[in-house]
Amino acid sequence: MAEMHRRVQVQETPAACNGGGGSGGGGVPHVPMLWHKTQSFFDLVPERFSDPEKHKRVEETFLPIKRLRDEFNELYRRLERLNSPVVFAHNDLLLGNIVYLEAEQRVNFIDYEYADYNFQAFDIGNHFCEFAGVDEADFSRYPKRDFQLAWLRVYLQEYLQRSHITDAEVERLYLQVNQFALAAHMLWTVWSLIQAEHSTIDFDYADYAHVRYAEYKKHKSILGLSNTEEEEDNVAAAS
Repeated sequence: MAEMHRRVQVQETPAACNGGGGSGGGGVPHVPMLWHKTQSFFDLVPERFSDPEKHKRVEETFLPIKRLRDEFNELYRRLERLNSPVVFAHNDLLLGNIVYLEAEQRVNFIDYEYADYNFQAFDIGNHFCEFAGVDEADFSRYPKRDFQLAWLRVYLQEYLQRSHITDAEVERLYLQVNQFALAAHMLWTVWSLIQAEHSTIDFDYADYAHVRYAEYKKHKSILGLSNTEEEEDNVAAAS
């Protein structure tokens, strides 16, 4: 993942590489997909599901969908202030999209349907969320702090191409990743609502939407996040 993220940086203009933000060759800004993709998903969620039973199951928690959209919009404003770099990201690194080639001692990613420029911390946070699996999601598998810190240190060594990574650098990325994990939960919650209406696959997408949204609320509570302007200022100062 770090190698993929780093390769975009190599293609950036000198100004961007020196901290000028996410600009690619020719100075064209790389726009993170998180905002427009999630908003497009919101637009596709019906206010009334065609199956009355499904509608009853999702109505109280998710409808009208504007409530969830407002929640996401507020979250996005917070996340933007964390200044996570924009990189070329996979955006869907669940276990089934990671192939280990044992003979070559190499890892390949597959299924680039959602690949696009996005926040670095989203790609990592989403990957950590996917430790839970899908068919029988178990979010107790979400990696603990010690695992994350070790993982992120190795990631930064590859991404920054240097062996010495400070504790402060690891901690900063850790804080970003765990807040962007909230956006991953929100994105796949809304995606699941769309699938609940339209998919013909034998999977309970309405239930999965509830699972992901419940985890979003739990994770937000664990992080101790409120929506006050004072706390948002503290987040910006820390970044």
